[in-house]
Amino acid sequence: MSTRKAGPGTESTHGHAARPSPTKAQQTRRLAKANGDASGAITAEDRWQLIALGAYFRAEGRGFAPGRECEDWFEAENEVEGALLGRGDGPDSV
Repeated sequence: MSTRKAGPGTESTHGHAARPSPTKAQQTRRLAKANGDASGAITAEDRWQLIALGAYFRAEGRGFAPGRECEDWFEAENEVEGALLGRGDGPDSV
């Protein structure tokens, strides 16, 4: 069996097309959906953790440069709220 690096348009070592890694925003939305109970509700603590995670990923994406912490938080909060309400308002929504 040949071993090639999987990249866009290539095959993995198992002969399947390689799937691109999800973006941080997509991961946050998936977490928001997964953390809900049977009724779709999440706790305030779960919501806070999702927002904190989203804000962290945003800060990481800009190299943790200071001065935009509040923007990171507010954008992450909007993204989580959109995911929880099923609006898909995030930058990676389809």
